[in-house]
Amino acid sequence: MSTVDQNASEFIAEAQEVIETFSRTLLELEAQTRSGGADPDLLNAAFRAIHSLKGLAGLFGATAIGGLSHTLESTLDSLRLGKLSLSRQVLDVLFEAIEVFGRLLTPRDEATEPDPDIEPILGRLRSLTDQEARDEPQDSLEWVGEAILSVLTEYEEH
Repeated sequence: MSTVDQNASEFIAEAQEVIETFSRTLLELEAQTRSGGADPDLLNAAFRAIHSLKGLAGLFGATAIGGLSHTLESTLDSLRLGKLSLSRQVLDVLFEAIEVFGRLLTPRDEATEPDPDIEPILGRLRSLTDQEARDEPQDSLEWVGEAILSVLTEYEEH
């Protein structure tokens, strides 16, 4: 086995492990939403998994996986910040992303089989965050003071 093949195999194995972790986390979140809430720690775990996948994809030059991870990370960040609710529609798109990752990681003959098209799932993820931006209430933190606001992250402001 060549070094390139070995590196590709290692990447696929690690990426699949991260995606499986993300999938299990989503299943737990889905169960929690049926009973009335979502554990913020699980949302953070889902975010961290996709953040790790994005970094892994960058290391191995997997641009499609990196691009999907980046967009998915933004959606998960909106969920963590409470800007987007974990609705059935959102969960469906997140589970669809897992399926797309699976197709991207499936070995294929690059000469005859093109990479799966990720634009449809990217569009659905973006539409979730676009909807969130239109629906976001305009709460003001003016009472906190500019000195403190200037050092807070968006997560801390939330």
